[in-house]
Amino acid sequence: GYLIDGTIDIKGDFIQCSGNAKSFYASEKHKVIFSGNEKQTISINSNIAKFATLEITNTSEDGVYVSSYFNADKVIDENNKLDFADGRKTGWTLEKDETVDGFDLIYGTLDLNGYKLTVNGDLIQSGGEVKNNGGELVITGDYKIQTSDGSASSGILNMTNETDKVTVGGSFVTNSTADHTEYLTAGTMEIGGDIYQNNDNSNNFKTSGNHKVVLNGLSKQTISFANAGSSYSGFNILEINNTSEEGVCFATDAWVQTKLYDTESVVKNSNRLYLSGTGILADNTWSYDLNVNQNKKLDSDWSIG
Repeated sequence: GYLIDGTIDIKGDFIQCSGNAKSFYASEKHKVIFSGNEKQTISINSNIAKFATLEITNTSEDGVYVSSYFNADKVIDENNKLDFADGRKTGWTLEKDETVDGFDLIYGTLDLNGYKLTVNGDLIQSGGEVKNNGGELVITGDYKIQTSDGSASSGILNMTNETDKVTVGGSFVTNSTADHTEYLTAGTMEIGGDIYQNNDNSNNFKTSGNHKVVLNGLSKQTISFANAGSSYSGFNILEINNTSEEGVCFATDAWVQTKLYDTESVVKNSNRLYLSGTGILADNTWSYDLNVNQNKKLDSDWSIG
């Protein structure tokens, strides 16, 4: 590439016009500084265009207005001068329980810091990291780790503490390009809608440790994994508490790694559900079809189907 080192210092607006999608694609040590003393605007027409390091030193009250989504390897904005359109936000650290309207997390770390964040609406995670850190995230709508146009996201969901909790009233969708093997190791996710794991990284919903998912919808829930497998994305501990007549439908294969709880809920296409060779039935019972196609030694009697 041509933009790999050096610095561009901009005191006016930055506009990337349509045309070659990579007409501005910076990497490595390249830096862009917005250092104006009045309002500046960033407008980008390609979701591929990218800053390497973006630094904001603008001194005006209006700061730097971002009218469109942008990519950056690193953003330095010590005085919080970036102002995003359409409800987009950068990460922040909670110092108390907060309630906010639905938004799009663009970059940075949203650290719950042991507190409760309630999102009234949808949470779109175009980038950055949602770090539970012993806190609770409640989303009344959908939680989608993807860009606002449904493309792949570099976003990370971090659940590594036993007290971490994520409650999603709607659907959970991950188009993350990040391997989550080290990020989904503890805590509980309660999901009231569908689950769609898409093929942007085969481990973007790889759960382990004590991580648990509870499917507690009031209407039909559809479960779809693009990369299901004992070594790929799937459930670690699964509990189904759906109360609808249509229940939970497995549209694709889905794997449970550690523990599967029996359920009184309706479960459709359970022949697509797999229990790993190291997994157990929490109640020694599962009321539907189940696949166990790895070597398995029982330490108690099981009742299946």
